Amino acid sequence: SDYALHSTMVNQADEKGRSSRALHKFLDRKYKRWIQTLSRVSDSRELEHYWAEAMESGDIGGVFWSLMTHPETSPELISRAYADVHMLSHLQGASNRADLKRLVALEAELIELRDASTCNRQNHAEQLRQRDDQIRRQAQELQAITAKHKQQLNEAQALSISDEEHKQNQMLARRVEWAEEKLAEREIINTELREELTGLKELLTETREEHQAMEQTISLLLENKNNQQAGVQRQIDLHGKQVLYVGGRSRLAPHLRTLVEAHNGQFNHHDGGLEDSRAGLQYTLAAADMVFCPIDCISHDACLKVKKHCQQQAKQFIPLRSSGLSAFANGLRNLTVDDQLH
Repeated sequence: SDYALHSTMVNQADEKGRSSRALHKFLDRKYKRWIQTLSRVSDSRELEHYWAEAMESGDIGGVFWSLMTHPETSPELISRAYADVHMLSHLQGASNRADLKRLVALEAELIELRDASTCNRQNHAEQLRQRDDQIRRQAQELQAITAKHKQQLNEAQALSISDEEHKQNQMLARRVEWAEEKLAEREIINTELREELTGLKELLTETREEHQAMEQTISLLLENKNNQQAGVQRQIDLHGKQVLYVGGRSRLAPHLRTLVEAHNGQFNHHDGGLEDSRAGLQYTLAAADMVFCPIDCISHDACLKVKKHCQQQAKQFIPLRSSGLSAFANGLRNLTVDDQLH
């Protein structure tokens, strides 16, 4: 079991031997970037600053191991770090239970949305059918009136007509002109209705895609949850990489975090400068391995800054067409597929 493996490795790490040396080398390779960063620090207070920043961002693995192996780490800082990690284990357990409740709530919400979508599709289809029937009838009536008036006018002109008949013909001509104007108005209305119909179809398609993406996301989260409980390896594994999401809507951040953590990744969010400090964006970018930006919900200046940083640091920059959950899920899935192909 995981617990038996954990206990065995802890006991081996406490003794000098082949297992403890191999474990030490493995952790040094895994957190090489942090070890190199902190190796330039010779002040215990600056080490405390790094630990405080790691606790605030949630990315503590690399900093924790670097502190434990750093020659300038004070006994007080080691004790503090152990205490913080111990309390985080309790908080993580509570977070997992909250995530499970949130998954159940999302599944119930998905069922309601699917039922509502089915009802809306039926209502839209019926309304469109009735509208098409009405347009067809009105067009036929207008064509019949126009043809009748033109025939009467032609017959009147072919005959020797009196003044009274001439007046009637003028009245018929005005009626024909009125009918033609109405026909032109109907054509405009028909064009507007066709454009509205196209918009409704596009909206229906977007709604169906949104629901499908949400259903796939929840299914994937539940599958990953069951696989983790059964000891099955994830189909999509971010290998602990730090995923930064800049911009977007803050209320979606918990759902995005759940999706990233289900893929064995770490999630961080910065709103691009609305409430979070723009000065802190540079530090948040430095800790990230890949950056997502929804181009419809971020300032142009912040987006350019993020893109420039990623190009300079050779980090993956993934622009998203929208700030919705489905766009992020597709971007994450496509990014993971590309990594697997490479």
